[in-house]
Amino acid sequence: MSKLGMSRKKRGLLEAIEKRKERDTARISKLKERKKKLKSSEN
Repeated sequence: MSKLGMSRKKRGLLEAIEKRKERDTARISKLKERKKKLKSSEN
């Protein structure tokens, strides 16, 4: 769905959802990286 046809409110909600997804993926990748470091330092 194009952002041009959306009302300001819906566009804002969509952007908030997209930002949330980006933050979640960044947090998950950070956690995986920490886990990987811990695992490698144990051995």
